[in-house]
Amino acid sequence: MRRNGFTFIELMIAVVIGAFITVTAAAAMRGIVSGRQTHQHLTELSDEMRYACGLIKNDLNNIYRNSDFRNAKFELSYLNGDGDISVQCLTFYTVSRKKARLIQPEGDVYEVEYTIKSALETNRSVLTRRYCPVVPGVLVAEDVRAKGILAPVAESVTAMKVRCYNGTEWTDEWNEENGRFPQLVEIVLLAAQNDEKSKLMRSIFITIPRLKSAQDETDQQGENDSQEEPADYESYMSDHFSDTPDEGAVR
Repeated sequence: MRRNGFTFIELMIAVVIGAFITVTAAAAMRGIVSGRQTHQHLTELSDEMRYACGLIKNDLNNIYRNSDFRNAKFELSYLNGDGDISVQCLTFYTVSRKKARLIQPEGDVYEVEYTIKSALETNRSVLTRRYCPVVPGVLVAEDVRAKGILAPVAESVTAMKVRCYNGTEWTDEWNEENGRFPQLVEIVLLAAQNDEKSKLMRSIFITIPRLKSAQDETDQQGENDSQEEPADYESYMSDHFSDTPDEGAVR
């Protein structure tokens, strides 16, 4: 006798197969969503890193230079950050047309400072930039200069590592005692999201051309003065061989 419908075992097998397909599809969807979020986070990190690197590079490319290093400024030092953790601080003069104060008169030289600070709202480390108008060679009280305009550059940048090359070796500190600008500056930025799963690191190199000192210019001028301009052929022959007859002449 033939029966219509499914047996209990067949139903159980169908339920198991359906559940397996559902779980597999859900896992695949979670993987797609997670991959999309990771890609989006990396894109956001890349955008912030690109902006931060471009801003630092632009400031360093327009660095204010002077034959007397005391009238210029380039300092790389360590500061005590949150939790007694030392963070690097890069400070230098740059030439810019962007005013720090819209109403008050300013020149075109500004002091720029880059460092990592902790944001009170998010309790995360961010890359900050301090921008303050200065007059080279004029001393200003530190409490006045330290004000400036402090603004976050990239909230996802959590670490900054800077090194300077002096012609023979790399160093992570630089001050007025060096007496000159470094030849090469390397800056490494590390960015991370809140979940710390998405991380990105980028490094930039900036070359600071050597500025000739007054002594170098004097030596160069002396070398130029010591070189006589070559005389033309006829003048040279007449001055040195005036008594020598031309070839083929009859004496």
